[in-house]
Amino acid sequence: MRKLKISLVSGGLVFLNYQIVWAQELFEEAPSIMEVVSNVVRFIFLIIAGIGVIGFVIGGLMYLVSIGNQEKMEQAKRHLNYAIIGLAIAIGSFALVMLINSLFGGQAGI
Repeated sequence: MRKLKISLVSGGLVFLNYQIVWAQELFEEAPSIMEVVSNVVRFIFLIIAGIGVIGFVIGGLMYLVSIGNQEKMEQAKRHLNYAIIGLAIAIGSFALVMLINSLFGGQAGI
């Protein structure tokens, strides 16, 4: 009976050791916090850029449809201006975040 207990305990220790080694291998491949933040910022930028391009296209279509109607043309111009300003702010903030990321040792660029 004593041999059975010793073999079960030693078998359990081998299994536990295997689990610890597997966990270490798993976390060696895990991305750093800077990589995660960089990926999140890229994802958010792509969403904002997509919304800005859609707003720009809608403003352009509004301008094309408003043939001769000055009020509609002014509204379309405002819409285009807001889309351009939004895209410029998004690009500027993305560039600033990437600059800060590269200063702290992260990978630069998209």
